[in-house]
Parts: sequence; C-alpha cells; structure tokens
Amino acid sequence: MSNALEDVIVLDLTRDFSTSLSAAFLADFGGRVIRLEFLTAVDQADHQLAPTKGTWDFEADLIHRNKQSVALDPATDKGRELLVELTAKADVLVTDWMMAELAALSLDYASVSRINPEIIYGRSSGFGPKGPDKDLPAIDELASARTGMMPILGQPGEPPVYTGAGAMHNSVMLAFGVVTALIHRQATGEGQEVDTSLFAANMYGASLDIQAFLAIGEGDRFIHPISRLDVSNPMLVARPGAGLGDRSGGRSFQHPRQTLRREPPGIDPLVRGAFSDATRQSLAAGLRRKANVGRCDRTVRLPRE
Repeated sequence: MSNALEDVIVLDLTRDFSTSLSAAFLADFGGRVIRLEFLTAVDQADHQLAPTKGTWDFEADLIHRNKQSVALDPATDKGRELLVELTAKADVLVTDWMMAELAALSLDYASVSRINPEIIYGRSSGFGPKGPDKDLPAIDELASARTGMMPILGQPGEPPVYTGAGAMHNSVMLAFGVVTALIHRQATGEGQEVDTSLFAANMYGASLDIQAFLAIGEGDRFIHPISRLDVSNPMLVARPGAGLGDRSGGRSFQHPRQTLRREPPGIDPLVRGAFSDATRQSLAAGLRRKANVGRCDRTVRLPRE
C-alpha cells in the first residue's frame, strides 16, 4: 500500500523545533523530505577535524526522522546551481527563516515561484508576514504572552504559566496547510504560499476561552486567574442556600444521581449577557423545576430562538 505523500518532494529549510516537526509529519506520510544544510567557512573547517565519539541526539530523532539531507554552500557557484535545481524539482518548500535571509538567497516565495510556479511554499514565523512585528524572532513564549493567556492559566497569586502548546499547534497547522494546498494544486495546477505563525497557533489554543468571553459579553472572569475549586461544572453542587452565581468556593463534589440539598437557584450572572430575556426566564424556570424534583437526572432544554 502506497503512502499518501509518496511522490511529494519536500525541501526542509528550517531551524526551529516547531517547523522542523512539520516537515517530519510530511515525511511520516511518505513525503521525500530533503533537509538543506548550508555550509559556511566555519562548518567546512570543522569537517576537517578528526571524528569524535557521537552521542544520541534525541531532538534530531524526533524532528528530523525519516528525512534525507544534503549539505551545500550557497556562496559557491556549484552550491547555488544545486540549490536552484532542487528548488525547480521540489513540490514543497518548508521554512522558518527570516524574510530578509530568504530574499538574500533568492529563496523568498516570489523568487522560488518564478523558478517553480507550482511549488507549495510553507513558511512559519513568530507573528506573520505583515505588520510591525513581522521581523520579530519566532519565540513561542513571546507569542504565548502576547495572546494574554499566560497570566490566567495559573492559580490566583501564582506567576504566569507557559504551556508550550502553541509550538505544537503550529506544527500541525503548517503541515495541514501544506497538504491542503497540495490537494488544491492537484485540482487546479496552482501553487501557493502557506503561512502560519506562533501567534496564530497560540490564539487557536486560546479560542475556547476567547469564545466564552465573547459569549458572556460582560464581566472580567476570563481575564483573571480562576481557582480550580471554582469551575463551571454540573457535577459540582452549591452549598445549601447558595445559587449558581455563588463564587465563595463553598462547593462540593456530589454524584449527579444524589439528592440536591439547596434552594432553587437563580440565573448565573456569567450567562446573563449571553441569552435573551425570554431564554433567561425559561432557563430560570427549568432550573427551579429541576431543583424541586430533587434529582439531577433531567435535562433542561432551552427554546430555539
């Protein structure tokens, strides 16, 4: 059985973990990924040294698996000729180099597409190809902080939390974008540029919280750290006499089939701005009926508007 990307030639011109992993994903599905390693005068001098005992490079095993590699010096005529030949035959080029570096080597999209109009050019950056931050380094911690999510992930009073999830999202987004562009090319014959950024990937990771904040439309609950003891979970039952809007931390775990011992609840202020008056009234009535029944085995259905 053939692999999905068996006939696809991918040039890997990457430095960062996230983008190199994207190229590895393409190799996992059968793409012939050729990693370009540019030699400098220092590199060539190092190659003249006596061989030393090697060590296990665990990072290379992860992000450069299933790849081939070629070393060339773009400063020489032979190196430039080889680079042009590889570019002309490639289906995909994946890179995370700065735009000025790529332009200096004629490896920017405009130059590459003149040689090979059908190429899929995938590039990852820190903050995208346009705007005042386009030349900032691709540092995931910086992109994560810019989304505003790091300060709210920790517990109240604790320092910001960096998860590293943005880099992983970015790896998948770039690989997915390249494959989608290949499918488009198969149907139309058109090549194109695919762009992802660490900032966009971190915004994707924050999308659930952002959507919740937009749905609520009021308050600042989602811009401050929230205690793990204060969660919106139907398995958590309010203490006696407390409504759903209670934020005192007086909640306890209780099996959903157990009897509820509380007063009929009102509308949680967190959802007050998300529904119309008619829906809120219906929701309040349903919650009161549910509390009067005394068991959490019924579903409150909201009317369609």
